[in-house]
Amino acid sequence: MKRLTSLLAPALVLALAGCTTTKVPFTDVTVPVPRMPFKWWQEDDLSQQLRSEAFRRLIQTLTWEYPYTEHKGIQWQALEARFLPRIQAADATDDNAEYYFALRDFAETLRDGNVSLSEKPEFLATKFGGGYGMTLGQLDDGRVMVRGIRAGFPAQLAGITAMSEILTWNGEPIGTAVLEAPMLWGGQPPTTAERAMLQRLEGITRVPVGTAATVEYRAAGSMARHTVNLTAMAEPWSALKKESVIDSVTTETQSPVRSEFLDGNIGYIEIRFFSPSVSTPFPERAFRNALREFNEKRVKGLIIDLRHNSGGLEDTATRMLGHFVTQPEMFRTLSQYRPDTGLWEDVPSVALSIQTAEPYVYCPVIVLVHGQTSRTAETFAWGLRRYARARLVGTSSTRGAAPSTEQEVVLPGDISFFYPTSRWLGPEGNIRIETDAYGGGGLEPDVRVPMNEANFKAKYLDERDISLGQAIKMLNEE
Repeated sequence: MKRLTSLLAPALVLALAGCTTTKVPFTDVTVPVPRMPFKWWQEDDLSQQLRSEAFRRLIQTLTWEYPYTEHKGIQWQALEARFLPRIQAADATDDNAEYYFALRDFAETLRDGNVSLSEKPEFLATKFGGGYGMTLGQLDDGRVMVRGIRAGFPAQLAGITAMSEILTWNGEPIGTAVLEAPMLWGGQPPTTAERAMLQRLEGITRVPVGTAATVEYRAAGSMARHTVNLTAMAEPWSALKKESVIDSVTTETQSPVRSEFLDGNIGYIEIRFFSPSVSTPFPERAFRNALREFNEKRVKGLIIDLRHNSGGLEDTATRMLGHFVTQPEMFRTLSQYRPDTGLWEDVPSVALSIQTAEPYVYCPVIVLVHGQTSRTAETFAWGLRRYARARLVGTSSTRGAAPSTEQEVVLPGDISFFYPTSRWLGPEGNIRIETDAYGGGGLEPDVRVPMNEANFKAKYLDERDISLGQAIKMLNEE
């Protein structure tokens, strides 16, 4: 009996504390996270409701429990009036695909990287399963360029090559056509206005198989204009998607921390996620050992690469920040809705502070960021900028999605809708990182690497790391 009690006690503590798990976005890494102490109600299961009734209930729940309603200027009743007719029509025809796409469009309006929706490949393939065999990018001056071509597909067969400039699409100026294109996303919708534009650049080339497009383009180095007619053919989802999500899926067997010395006595650390893995159960130790080695070699500077980091455990990231402070610093607290009072209140029990740690980093620090730098990676970068005077370098701002606990709502049609349930607040008690009503948010690089024609070619054709090159140049010039 004593043995049984000793086994049950820890389980009971965990149950009462409300531990749960989540996956780090864009990885196969599962991590434990605490439930918020105010969240004592059960997960919402609306799967047996009519689609329209479930949507009404979802809106009702979000009206009270969504943490950024004022910050994002969301009008829940207006959104209900906008999307409910589409969902009612799906009810009338028993069209689960139309219901799913209505929910996707609804999720897009929230501009929240912690909102997610079950992926339904069978529905997505009907709408985005065809392509022309090319992906597009945009220069800082607004020009839309071809960044990649797939051999044997319509674009390549019609003579379009990488670095061609797209001028018009189906008779419209390309800038106008892109703004009308759907956004191509998987589980989580785009957040900032910058990310939305990148997703539309991907979406314009992904259409139902057999869709025709008339494209006017100008080849690299030529002033001549050419018009071609393309017909979409089946194209794999992964085709030509460079840096749109992550180069390769990170798994639990890989190390989240990788370090090396770069030429010129520069230290480099890439952090893929802030969580333990099978190969690296203590990522803070791996981080600390790398810093100690860099200090011993008196490196001229440290580059921390967070471009492929989409989150993880905040405790881990906070402990890593301890190497960059000389005294304890308040880092963040969370605020959550209390159903018993109807108020949003701070939760002191989950506040995080940074404690000093050895070794202390004396050298200049540069942090590499990208549009997929998200959640805990964003707050870590924010902390480095604030407390270590680190400079952020990248080709785009970060994602604009602060870490949060999440709630699942199970909807009809085997669809789950996830939404955040807590506000991430900085030391002064104000909202940080999270995208606002105007599509602004995330962290803007201190040095934005220009996306001119030369850098576009270097990045997408020559596959050179232009952000890392910029960081090395900055450190060598100091």
